[in-house]
Amino acid sequence: MIILGIIGGAFIALGGYSAAVASHSIENFGVAKFMAGAVFPVGLMMILLGGGELFTSNTMILVGVIDGKVELKKMFKNWFLYILQIF
Repeated sequence: MIILGIIGGAFIALGGYSAAVASHSIENFGVAKFMAGAVFPVGLMMILLGGGELFTSNTMILVGVIDGKVELKKMFKNWFLYILQIF
């Protein structure tokens, strides 16, 4: 799991860097932002296709608990199983 987390972070960094490079020399501000927004999700796609892991995906379950869609017991079970996978 730690390796998958490192890979996930590297993919996000690569997506961010690619977005910055793609929008760097565009003088029109709106087009530059559009280009950066169109290129950055490639990093997220690489995580999905490469099987990477992000910490935020495991902590966002808290929103489901607050909305009442997920039981608190199930959230703690999810987190416990995630911690076991790390070690």
